This record gives sequence, C-alpha cells and structure tokens, in this order.
Amino acid sequence: MRYYARIGFAIYLVVLFFVVIWLQPKQLGLNLDIGPSSKIDVGLKTWSKLQHGPRRKFINMRNEDDNLIKIENIRKEIKMKNGRFSDSKREPFISHLLSGQVNVCNDNFIGYKNKFAKLANVVIDPKFGEGRQGGENISDVLNQSEESEYYKLKPGFFQTPCRNSIVYDFGGRSYLNDWIKAIRPYENEMTKSYKEVTEWTIALQRHEYVNMYHTMTDWFNTYLVTKVFHLDPKNVTILWIDGHPDGGLDSVWRTIFGKVVRIGEIREPVKFSNMIWGIVGYDSLIEDHFSQEVPYLEDFRTLFLSSFGVTIDDQLDCDKLNVLLIWRRDYVAHPRNPSGSVARKIKNEDELFETMTEVFEGHNVKAMQIDLLPMSEQLSITSKTDILIGMHGAGLSHSLFLPRHAGLIEMFPIYHPNQNMHFKAMATWRHLYYSEWSNYDPSNELENYYTIVDVESVTLLAQEMRTKMCHS
Repeated sequence: MRYYARIGFAIYLVVLFFVVIWLQPKQLGLNLDIGPSSKIDVGLKTWSKLQHGPRRKFINMRNEDDNLIKIENIRKEIKMKNGRFSDSKREPFISHLLSGQVNVCNDNFIGYKNKFAKLANVVIDPKFGEGRQGGENISDVLNQSEESEYYKLKPGFFQTPCRNSIVYDFGGRSYLNDWIKAIRPYENEMTKSYKEVTEWTIALQRHEYVNMYHTMTDWFNTYLVTKVFHLDPKNVTILWIDGHPDGGLDSVWRTIFGKVVRIGEIREPVKFSNMIWGIVGYDSLIEDHFSQEVPYLEDFRTLFLSSFGVTIDDQLDCDKLNVLLIWRRDYVAHPRNPSGSVARKIKNEDELFETMTEVFEGHNVKAMQIDLLPMSEQLSITSKTDILIGMHGAGLSHSLFLPRHAGLIEMFPIYHPNQNMHFKAMATWRHLYYSEWSNYDPSNELENYYTIVDVESVTLLAQEMRTKMCHS
C-alpha cells in the first residue's frame, strides 16, 4: 500500500507542477510572447521592431501590479559568410531585409526583398555596354539629353559562373531589372587572367545626381547596404554605372565612402569577388514620407558629419540661438538647364532677414545660398543651427544634420502645395520641431518664380518655435 501511495503522491506532484506552470503567466498578467511588438511601415514593406530596442539583453515587461519582470533574451553571435547570415537573432530591420532571400547558383547571386542583390565572382565586360565616359565639365556638355547619360547594357555586360539564366524581379520601375537581363554565363574560361577586385563594391545608377535630396536617398541607401553586410563604409568601392558629367555632389561620395569608379573608366573585363547591386534611389526608405520611422538616421548623420570632420554638439543655448535662412537662387546645375533658372525663390529676402534679425536680437541670425559653399562648410553651419528656415527645396535636406533639439520652418508658393512632405517627414523621423507657411494669395506670385513671403507670419512661426524649444 505504501508503494502505491508513494506512486500516487508523485503523480499528484507532477500534475500540480504543470498546473502551476500553466496558471502562473495568467495570474501575473504576463504575455510571454517576446517577439516583435509593433509594426512600422517603412517603405520596404513592413518590418518588426522590438518594443525596447534591438540591442537590449533583457526585454522589460510589467505585470498588473506594475512589478518589473526581466525575461532574458539571449542573442547569439551573428555570423556572415558570402552574404548569408547564420542566425535569426539580428536587429529587427536587418532581419526583415535579409528574410526571404533568394539564393541562385551556389551563392553567386542572392536577391533580398526584391530591392537589392549580392553577386559573387561576377565579371563586368565593358564591350557589352554603351554610354558616355562621364565626368565631363558641365560647360562642355550643355543641352545634352539625359537619356545619353545612362548606360545601355547588353547581355554579357555582367557575367557569372552560373550556367542557367537568373530570373529575379526587382519591382516595376527598378533599373536592376535591366541589369539582370544583362547577365550571362562566363564568355570564356579565361576569367583567371582578368584583373580582380577583392574589395566589396556597391554598384548603382544615379538619378538626379546634382539634387541633394535625391542624392541623399542614394547616400542613405548605400549606407544601409553597408549596415546589412557589416561593412565599413570607408572600405567599400562605389561603382557608378552611368555617364553623368561632373556634379557638385560627386566629391561627397568620395568623402563618406571609399574609392569611386566610373564605369567609363573600365576598359577591359574586370572580375569582382563581392559586388552589391544597391537599393534604387526611388525605393529608399526616405522616399516613404508616411512611414513612422526610418532606422539608422542618427547613425547616418554621425557618419556624414564625422566624415567631414564636423564635431557633433547638440547643446541648446537659448540665450544665443542660431537661426539660418537659406535662399534659392538661379544656378546651372546640369546640362538640361543652361539658363540656371530655378523655382520657389523669395522676392523679399532682405525684408525677411532684417525682420528676423530684429526679432532675434542678440542671437545669431544668418542668411545665405548655402549650396555655394563646400559641403564641409555647409555641414559646419547646419549641424549647429537651431532654427532652419527656407522654401521647399533640396537644401532642406540639411534637416537630417540639424541638432536633435532643432526645428524647421518650410515655406511653399501657391503653385507648389504643402502636400510635398519630403522635409516634414525628415523632421518627424528625427523628432524635430516643424512649422510651415503657404502662400494662398496669387498676387504674391511674380514672374520668374518669385514669391513675396508674408514676413510677419514667418517671423511669428519662428518666435513660437523658440518658445516651444526653450520652454517645453
């Protein structure tokens, strides 16, 4: 009897143990699902973000009594080999980009989210490409067509060791679909004699290469790809597969990244050990103005400023604010606009500057056409600007480099509605203050795209922003 009693008591203890385990989470009010807790739409579909950030060792969760319970979230070391990662415990956005990768031909082609790809042991044979050399002085190529600045690739321009055709879709408007049609197997077995580039190379085709906003999307996309593959931006080679003439932003590429090579400089077949086809500019997260968040913007800001030797100092001094008005003025930026005429110019610049100087007496108020300065000087100024004021235009891309406490006042003429959210989105992502002024009086619109700005209204917005910034 004692034997059976002991057996029965043991069974009772086992059952009781599992009942307690089953009831405990419910009694504590815990949700033990420690997976992604919020969905954020960032343009490259939907990705998951951990509630308290990807780098924490513990995820904090509270019960009904508001007691803090720590549930350990053990991360394994992330290892990469040939563009493939061995563990799923990665930063959420990177995990999203790397999920659903399509591997073709023994890792010689890997597509990611239909947005970018990694190629191994790929040969570029320039005899299968046609286009301009690129890099010319703009005065030598005035009025040349934009179409002539893009390379036309024939099958064989890219050659891989894959015997079968590579079928992969990058989406409707992506030029990468044209690139993939230009892939063919190695033309001969002499690839060992080709010059080989062992450094990681990021290939891209630039659109609107002299527009700071659109080039910013290319810069950010390129930086994002280096994050995905754990690369030092300074150690990658940038390959421009286009024939644009020399542009005012070209030197920035060489400063924030490594070496830059134009496709027109390649005269013989070259083999690349590791090549990335980068994310197309129009597919950038920065182009999704309705997303709640863009990852790595502050990291990108740090890289950008440090590359130009600009020290980050986000201290707010309400006794000596830095207010910057930037002007849009005519200038020749590309061959299609030899007159240099630009839109969204302010007719009463002097009045606006003088009034702002009076209202912000004792503070540092500046006004300038900032794109006339070298990028290092531009960044030195904007990285210390507390209130940035300007007409909607590419120069407001400097919102990405303002101090974290700063604010942006954006102005719109009547013919350019404030539904253009490029810079409002940037301010939102970085948690900056934002205000806007729009002209609704047709009589304030003059010829040659000049607008008379309501100085009183814009100045009032700046005063209100100062109050929020310094007294919130």
